[in-house]
Formats: sequence, C-alpha cells, structure tokens
Amino acid sequence: MGTPSTTSAPAGSAARPAGLTVAVTGAGGTLGPALLARLSRSARVGRIVALGRHAIEARTEPKVDIRRVDVRDRDGVEEALAGADVVVHMAFSLYGIFQSEQELFAHNVEGTANVARAAVAAGAQRFVYTSSAAVYGGRKAQSEPLAEDAQLQAGARLFYARHKAQAELVVRELIAGSDTALYLFRPCAIVGPHAAGAAISLVPRSVIEGARQIAGSALRMSTLLPLPAPPVPLQFVHEDDVAQALELAVLGSGEPGVYNLAGDGALNGAEVLRLLGLRRLPVPDRIVGGGLRLLATTPPLIPAIGWPELIRQPLLVDTHRARRRLGWRPRFTSAQALAATRLALTS
Repeated sequence: MGTPSTTSAPAGSAARPAGLTVAVTGAGGTLGPALLARLSRSARVGRIVALGRHAIEARTEPKVDIRRVDVRDRDGVEEALAGADVVVHMAFSLYGIFQSEQELFAHNVEGTANVARAAVAAGAQRFVYTSSAAVYGGRKAQSEPLAEDAQLQAGARLFYARHKAQAELVVRELIAGSDTALYLFRPCAIVGPHAAGAAISLVPRSVIEGARQIAGSALRMSTLLPLPAPPVPLQFVHEDDVAQALELAVLGSGEPGVYNLAGDGALNGAEVLRLLGLRRLPVPDRIVGGGLRLLATTPPLIPAIGWPELIRQPLLVDTHRARRRLGWRPRFTSAQALAATRLALTS
C-alpha cells in the first residue's frame, strides 16, 4: 500500500483546505513539473496529492502532498484519492525497453482502471485523462488534420498506441453512469525541458549533469553523428501548453469531452533535425520510408521496437475544438516547442 514520503500538509488534518483537492498520478513524469506549478499557483486549488513511483519535483510547493504510490496498487490508489474533487491521470510506462508486454499492460491499462475506479468511488467531480494522438494511427493518404471524431486505428505493433486506446475504453466504461465528468486529451508528441519523463529520476544526478554537458557541447558544435530525417510531417506540443489544457479541465472550464492538443504548424523531417541542432544524413525520404516498412516486418523482440511506427505514416491532428470549447491558447508553435527542448539540453 502506498504511504506518504513527503508531505507539506499532514494527511488527515482536521481542517480541510479551502479550494479543490486535486490528485495527480504520474506527477514525476514529463508533465508533472509544469502542471504542479500551475495548480500550486491557482487560488482555486487548495491541496494537491501528487502520486508517483519516482521522484517528484514539487517538494517545496506548499500545497503539494507527495505520495509514493504505484497505480498497480489498487488499495494504495484508493487511499491516496480519497476526498479528491478532481483526479488527473497521467501515469504511463512509455519506453518498453526493460519491461515485458505484460508488465506494461498491467501499469498502463490495469493501472488506469484502478485510478478511474478510485476517482468514481471518491465522488470526484472531474476525471482528467491524458491519452495520445497515437490512438488515431498513421494515415497513408491523410488529406487534412484529424478531428476528435475520427476513427481510432491504433497500430497493433506499437504498445504505446494500443495501450492508450485500450485505456480510453476502460476510462469511458468506468466513468459512464457516474457523476464524474470526463475530460480526455489526445496530445501529439510532447516536448520541452522534461521530455525524458520520469525515467530520468532513476539516473544519478551526477550522470545526468555529465550527459547534459556532453550532449550540449555536441549539439553546439554539431559533432553528433548525422541522422536520417523522419519521412513524414510531424507536430509537437510544449509540456507547459499541455499543462495549461489540463489546468483548464481541473478548474471545470469549457465542457467535458475529447480534445486534441498540438502546437501550430507541422514540420518536415529536415526541419525537426535542424531545430534540434542535429545533422541530417542525406538519404531520400523514400529510402527512409522503405527502411521503416522493413523494420515493421521484424519480430518485436522487445516492445520498444514498435516506436518507429509513429513516423512511418502521417498523423496530424486538428485542435480547433480545444481552442473553441475549452479556451486553450498554446504559447508555443511546434517549431518553438522543439527549439525550447534543444535550449534545455544546451543551457
């Protein structure tokens, strides 16, 4: 069962804080720092219960109660979410390098079910879930960006897309018929200073700083090995712009529903490498595409082998609904979000 590791407001204190109590899973991941900072500044949020398996960058925030809880621990999740007015579920195993398909499913889908059940049992007003644009799947002949009512075609080869789609179905089923409103977000590739996610917390800080200095120097001097450019256009969204959308949902802005998130503009592969400060290997897109198709025929010895599926076919999403119905106003374009990611590596 999960137990508090660091708290700023003692659990079970007699005085219930004014404002919303917001529980956030996956608070140590890519979106955690930006979202916790936003919620901590909000006058409408009284207390934040931050759940994570790894270190969480919020130990000095006065509203934050940090809990070391794994979403696979059903009892621990229920205890941590008790009394929550809003639940934001972001916990997800991304990489698929050291975990089996079964372990990933237990965390990503069964863990999501634990959180959704606990949110309903707690009587939460809102459940905010971060899915992914990957649930749409690539479209060979995509003529325009996909709206939220597009059919889901998550590729079977990529566990990430498949688990996100399965988790969406679980959330919808468990929230349906309850008094909990569902906000479901489908962001494109999330970038920014914390793009590495929670996995970085497992690496000693001295190693991180050394690697950052090496990577920064290599990027500044363009000494990294050249890479083939992705053969399809790509969208990116900055972590703080996603956090802005989540905060709007936490506060009950707009209306519940499904929302795509992406920065303005789509970038071709050469632009992506340039903005990251990487050199391009002069290989035609058709050759790169052929290599990706060949890779797709190889046995998936480890789940991570499926990741190239995301750049094999175009996948662009339309964000008009989030702007119109939610009042979302992203500060970063796709290009600016990538540039900010490079800046975080080189500074």
